Amino acid sequence: MGNYTNGFRHINVELLSSPDVPFKTFWNWFRQTWISLHDEEYDYTNPEHIKACQDVANRRALPTPMEATTFQFKVTGLSRVALAQITRGRVGWAYNVESQMPQHIRHAVTVPKNIYEHPAFGSRARSLITQLQELYDDMYDSGVPPQDCRYLTMHGQHTSMVFNVNYAALLGYFARRCENGLTDELNLVGRLIRHELITSHLNDDGTDKISGSGWSFLIGKLEAMGANNVCLNNDKVFGNTGRATSAGDWVPNLLDGTCDYDFSKSAWYYELQDLPDHLLFPGEREMINDFKSVGFTGRLQKLGGNNND
Repeated sequence: MGNYTNGFRHINVELLSSPDVPFKTFWNWFRQTWISLHDEEYDYTNPEHIKACQDVANRRALPTPMEATTFQFKVTGLSRVALAQITRGRVGWAYNVESQMPQHIRHAVTVPKNIYEHPAFGSRARSLITQLQELYDDMYDSGVPPQDCRYLTMHGQHTSMVFNVNYAALLGYFARRCENGLTDELNLVGRLIRHELITSHLNDDGTDKISGSGWSFLIGKLEAMGANNVCLNNDKVFGNTGRATSAGDWVPNLLDGTCDYDFSKSAWYYELQDLPDHLLFPGEREMINDFKSVGFTGRLQKLGGNNND
């Protein structure tokens, strides 16, 4: 029997390192511009210091302090599909990834939830995975090097990685990768990253564990573009996926036939409905409840289709 997983929920994210007081970094870089501020140490009780740090994060001041603020994470259970996507990030990112070349791999393949649970395709997918894993083992046992055996693995094969990312790059990641109509597996990774930061740096009431650290403000900005205010996704694959009203008729919508595929048949539509509250963004619980009660098109109709006002 092959080794495979139903969907993405096996993925794990671990925070390896992060600054305790990122606003101190922001301030130290911000003050360098101004001779009169060179001798002022960061003071979280000074509202001007807090405003300067928030201006940096809002790009109303020199944004380079965000690039000097970095984090390290470890991700396990990521598919090679998602690996190809996440490593598109260049500026502000550094990676090291588990190799398939020198040693026998650990057999494990992600099967998207909508395929795994499909009455016609699920068993066929699992059978194919089993055959390929048995073929890999037979080739390896015969002396074929693993660097060659790996060519016959599935694109859904699990891998692991560590990466370093700065805050500016992470904001960009969330804007695109956590937009429900653009990414699925990396959408979950973003939510797990956010949860790791919340657990490490915020109290149960959402305040900073270290007063003046700035974490509550910075984590609050880790959101998809448009958030729950308006849909800005102009990609034609799924278009508006039901979180918020479209910004205009340039946003593709299943109701008027301007997107290419039905989001309700996607893996991420399945995954969203099973996510716990701590991994949801504002407004998504209501959206998911609508998915379950009136369906995807019912949710779109509730939002009013495209907003041409």
